[in-house]
Amino acid sequence: MSDHSKLKKLAEAATQGGWQVIETELPCRLGLPHVERRIFTTKDHPQLKAPYPVVNGSVALGTDETPVHHMVSMTAEDAAFIAAANPAAVLALIAENKSLREDRDGLLEAGAHLL
Repeated sequence: MSDHSKLKKLAEAATQGGWQVIETELPCRLGLPHVERRIFTTKDHPQLKAPYPVVNGSVALGTDETPVHHMVSMTAEDAAFIAAANPAAVLALIAENKSLREDRDGLLEAGAHLL
């Protein structure tokens, strides 16, 4: 069994509740539309009366000397959790869960005569 205490602490510190991706299709001068994807909570924020933003994109228009800047904003806690919940970590959790279920099923089968 692996130690997932770091991932647990990060998950507890991140924005709680279910998360969802909301896509907005925007026109683009280059022809094809631009699809913006942002992560929000699945529950509405009490004051915003809309889903609470977890990960947002924004654009700084810049000046004559600096180009347009595309930015992503989120809390440090959410960024740490997203990085920790990477594909390798999730696949390891799934593999461990599968192994534990197989062990449980084997034990139940072996002890069925005791029931």
